[in-house]
Amino acid sequence: MRTTLLFFILIISQLSFGQIGWMSSFNNIKLPGNDTFWNGADSSGGFLSGKAFFKNNYNHSWGIWSGFALSNTTDTLTADFTNQYSAIAGHDANFTTNYAVISEEATVVLLQPEMVEGVLVTNGTYPYLSMKNGDGFAKKFGGATGDDPDYFRIVATGFHNNDSTKTTFYLADYRSKDNAGDYIVKDWQYMDLSSLGVVDSIRFSFESSDAGQFGINTPKFFCMDNFNGILYYDGGNIAHLNIQSDTFDNGKGWNGGFKSPSGFYFENNFDTTWNTWSGWANSSMSDTSDGSLENQYSSCVTSFHSRPQYLIAYSKSSILFPHWDDSGFSANLTVSNSTYAYKTMKYGNAFAKKFGGETGNDKDFLVLKISGIAKDGSPLDTIEHYLADFRFDDNSQDYISRQWEYISFHSLIYGRYVARMDFWLEGSDTGQFGLNTPAYFCMQDMFIQIEGIQNQNTINFNLYPNPAANKLYFDIDTKVDSYQILDISGKVLINTVNQNSINVIDISALKQGLYILQLNTDRGLATKRFVKE
Repeated sequence: MRTTLLFFILIISQLSFGQIGWMSSFNNIKLPGNDTFWNGADSSGGFLSGKAFFKNNYNHSWGIWSGFALSNTTDTLTADFTNQYSAIAGHDANFTTNYAVISEEATVVLLQPEMVEGVLVTNGTYPYLSMKNGDGFAKKFGGATGDDPDYFRIVATGFHNNDSTKTTFYLADYRSKDNAGDYIVKDWQYMDLSSLGVVDSIRFSFESSDAGQFGINTPKFFCMDNFNGILYYDGGNIAHLNIQSDTFDNGKGWNGGFKSPSGFYFENNFDTTWNTWSGWANSSMSDTSDGSLENQYSSCVTSFHSRPQYLIAYSKSSILFPHWDDSGFSANLTVSNSTYAYKTMKYGNAFAKKFGGETGNDKDFLVLKISGIAKDGSPLDTIEHYLADFRFDDNSQDYISRQWEYISFHSLIYGRYVARMDFWLEGSDTGQFGLNTPAYFCMQDMFIQIEGIQNQNTINFNLYPNPAANKLYFDIDTKVDSYQILDISGKVLINTVNQNSINVIDISALKQGLYILQLNTDRGLATKRFVKE
């Protein structure tokens, strides 16, 4: 149930409890350019995204298709069949590139049976304008008076073995007695599919009040994005992947990226032709010596805040946020250089220079930039964090970071409904192909403290005394692996592994004020505020 103000502190950690998830964002498929589409004319029969195959049927005799198509078109004005590939929202759900378009009837087949959590849907421009204004084939919804009880809805039928279940979603609904409640969906909205249970395939079809002797008159199209995404998260660790020591997962086989249990999606682009990747990978590699490309998955840091696993980013990397309706409160993340980038900047190699040059006076730098897009399409501010900086007049101040460092991006998300966050590197050593310095960085933790949905997996957690002067005690009915203390702005002040299962914390070094204690437990996160007196 929703609370008036409930702070959830979410940790993004490369290795945490649980298993990695998947989502179909459809961005793993490359379209020819902007405002283009794929409709199956290549006779491929569909496409793979995430852990699902989206079927397509193309009729070459008539040049028509049904099932799933892919699009990044943005036409919200053209009101006829020539504009069958556009979403009325004018963009995909996270302002990235692609979304799927469904025509007539469409089936998605899972690579293995499981429960699909949900999907984001919206009307196509063609059916939206047809329902709003009417056309030569279909009526204006509500009729001349606005009182006709019209509707247009998606029917999702889940199949598993010989069983089937159904759920529906209204893309337009004029059945309300009060016409003020009538609507036609114009933005991306969440359709819950979890009630279908475990499925091996899902069929999407249509029902409409406007039907004739040849079936539904309303144009049978809708748009889909983030298949197997979630609407709300319930706190806890949000980037889970248990991998063995000194191994990595560079996204091969994920078909676009991986999803945390809390709905955050880490985009990954794996090129099967060249066996290369960009975006996010997962690693527990611990080699801090090898400075070659062969060691591109290692952090240069030998110690870790929690567990020796982390995320590593290469080139531009994006995190797609779940479709919640709560604005951010504060946030931090923890980053370091990769071993490959660190060694290159320190010593140089055949492709990139030694930072500072031969004299040490070159004004070199490598800076991580973080920005993104809000749900209304407006850009977030950009914050910067220098992973190496040789711009000082006093060379003794020059540095290449070799530790985990906290970055606050509170200013980016405070009061904003975030759709996507983007990460990229810029530096002084550039050439005709861009940055010469290896464009890698590592991220072990990401904390987002926001209003959200109460965690139903209740943890009994008492904190005392409160206020406290020097010692803070807690009682809890589950194992505590680590804990953090944050100030009210979200800055992490203490981050400790609870190796001896203690339940007392020394807070004598803290200044007077309000703080937040976060316990990382077997059953998720437990959070309480306290006052240091």
